[in-house]
Amino acid sequence: MKDVKRTLLAASLVVGTVFLSACGGTEAALDVSGFWNGTWRTDTNSSSGGITITLTQDNDQLNGQGVLTNIPLINTQKGPFTGTITGNRVTGAIDALLADVEFSGDVTPDGNGMNGTYRLSNDVQGILALTRTQ
Repeated sequence: MKDVKRTLLAASLVVGTVFLSACGGTEAALDVSGFWNGTWRTDTNSSSGGITITLTQDNDQLNGQGVLTNIPLINTQKGPFTGTITGNRVTGAIDALLADVEFSGDVTPDGNGMNGTYRLSNDVQGILALTRTQ
């Protein structure tokens, strides 16, 4: 009888653990709202410039405005930003007038930096680094 009770208790613990892990829910999205300022550089190091993004956040959805400066032949591009955050990974795009900018980056552990890559709609690509300033 004691062995049956132990077996039932062990089985109950296993089922309970599986149930709780399945119902654990999702982790809250990292807060990346605010003003981000940084630099971009092409893969070939032929061009570089500035980037600023102002982000608002609703759960994992990101919205805001982005500006890239010093783009050859275009100079400044700006437009609305839309994106998402999953874990510490931000993906999104700036819908600019002459060249859309897609990018993805990882937020640093302190939550105030972001490093990643970008690609313009004309296939120019490179790296970017941003710091949250507020």
